[in-house]
Order: sequence, then structure tokens, then C-alpha cells
Amino acid sequence: MKKIGASVDAPLVSNQLHGGKTPILPQKQLEELGFSAAIYPTAGLFASAKALQSVYIAHANGQLVETPLYSFHDFVEMIGFNDVWNFEEKYADLLAVETGA
Repeated sequence: MKKIGASVDAPLVSNQLHGGKTPILPQKQLEELGFSAAIYPTAGLFASAKALQSVYIAHANGQLVETPLYSFHDFVEMIGFNDVWNFEEKYADLLAVETGA
């Protein structure tokens, strides 16, 4: 990575794939090696899978879930679902007229 960073005169992106060949390095170290950006394509997926495993194992064993969870309200807000509900409310009468409902 040091050789590539020193040899290429262009913006470089490091693919920080957990379990891949490229070592996972802190942003500052990547910058020192000449990389201006990094992507982490599996970090969220692997974290989600681990959390799901923890939750399902707890349920299977009749235990309370210990993994931190979003509240329903916070999750709905995070994914923008309030916008969907507002859209439905705004156009529900129009939809009912068009479908004869």
C-alpha cells in the first residue's frame, strides 16, 4: 500500500474489506500512505449479521435480548417512514376515488 501510495499521482481509494487481503487501517494511517478515501463494503453487513445472530440465539434460548435495539419510533424516523405515512395520508382520498374503494 505504501508503494502504491507513493507511486500513483491520483486520488486513491482503499477497499477496507473485513476478511480481505488489505489490512483494515485507521483513516489517518491510510492518508499517510497516500489514500484519500476508503470504503468499508462489508462492515455494516457483518455487524448486522452478528447482531441478528445474537438476537435469535437469545430468543431460541428463551432469554431476553441483550443487544442494543432501536426503538420502533427511532427506527421509523431513521428510515424516513414518516414521509411514507404522510404521503399515504395526503393522497388516501384520491386513491379511494380512483379505485372506487
